[in-house]
Amino acid sequence: MRAAKSILISLILGIVFGGIIRNTHLCVSCTQHLLDVLVIVSDIFIKLIKMIIAPLIFATLTLGVINIGSNAKKDWVICFLNALVYL
Repeated sequence: MRAAKSILISLILGIVFGGIIRNTHLCVSCTQHLLDVLVIVSDIFIKLIKMIIAPLIFATLTLGVINIGSNAKKDWVICFLNALVYL
């Protein structure tokens, strides 16, 4: 429930912020500068998401393959070596 509240609050704040930026009559250069800053922040956010998703998928697939096998100690060594190669 806590995550749903924070997502809803973020959505509302984004709508309010967008409405304020659109309805205030700032000079063109001020608006362009603000948008440039927001583009940088959004690009960093998207790159961080991509950086998290790829290792998560890799770890999920690796652990799935490990659970298929029978020798647990040997499989964990393979998982560790795969993680070192990925890093």
